[in-house]
Amino acid sequence: MSPLAYVTLALAAGLGLSRCQTLDARRDLAEFKSTAAQAAQKAENTYRTKEQALVEFATRTAHELHQAREKAAADTAALSGRLRERAVLPGASAATQAAAAACRDLDAPAVGVLPGPTREDLVDLAKRAEVTRQALLACQKQIAEDRRIVNGN
Repeated sequence: MSPLAYVTLALAAGLGLSRCQTLDARRDLAEFKSTAAQAAQKAENTYRTKEQALVEFATRTAHELHQAREKAAADTAALSGRLRERAVLPGASAATQAAAAACRDLDAPAVGVLPGPTREDLVDLAKRAEVTRQALLACQKQIAEDRRIVNGN
């Protein structure tokens, strides 16, 4: 066989091999594209699920925060009304009544003017206000953390 025949035979064999490789590469590419599309769809579904959960959490937290604020305002109003009723100290001297009135107007300190139950109500109100403040602070921290996660920071 002539050298030209050998070269022609080698090229023909090489082209056949190249076609097989091309077909394999096309099949591999199609499989890769299919797998990539499935992975992208799965990632999109996961993202949407987490996004929906975050929206539900934020809505629920905002609602709970609103309810806590309303309850705190109602409690404050109720206690404030009770304190005003008790500020008229029945049987107290005129000087004590005047001092109590001055305290209500923030003109004088309340040292030794308020009766025991009134002081107890004030302390109780302050304690509940602190508990409410801590709960609201925890809610704010959670919301800030959720926003940080959503924004990717």
